[in-house]
Amino acid sequence: MLQTSKKRRIALAIAERSQKFNSDASFARSIGISPAQLSRIKKGEINRVISDENYLRIANELDIDLRGFDWKTAETPTFKKIYKQLEVCQTQSISAVLVDDAGVGKTHTAKEYAKRNSNAVYVDCSQVKSKQLLIRSIAKKFGLNYKGRYADVYKGLVFYLNTNDTPPLIILDEAGDLQYPA
Repeated sequence: MLQTSKKRRIALAIAERSQKFNSDASFARSIGISPAQLSRIKKGEINRVISDENYLRIANELDIDLRGFDWKTAETPTFKKIYKQLEVCQTQSISAVLVDDAGVGKTHTAKEYAKRNSNAVYVDCSQVKSKQLLIRSIAKKFGLNYKGRYADVYKGLVFYLNTNDTPPLIILDEAGDLQYPA
């Protein structure tokens, strides 16, 4: 059984992250729970709202450290430069490929940017290797319908991206891991 303190930590992160979304329904969909469950969690109910397994899944999706460490991101010059590049991509609706040495902080900065900014999502392509899984993952992270026929999910995602008032940013990390059709 998941400890109450860990459930509280996850519930707090859920409440904070929900503010990035235009609606609670979209955020609930993005983390795979119902709007009613999200409402209860935001009101402080943590027991018997969702299963321990779902709490752990959400903690993983939202990159929440459950060990009790309160890590702080050091905004080094490298962090600031990568963050600014992502910011320019989003505000000016441009695409870019960021390449640098391993271990400089590209992934951490990308995750932080997606956590801090509305309409920005981070996708680890090593976890969604096919085109279909990638499109469904992106749709889910934006809080869109990601179930059902692939064509409908794709159409809904394209419509969302093309009609959004705020430029959306999709950060594809480890894009080289995607499978390309032969």
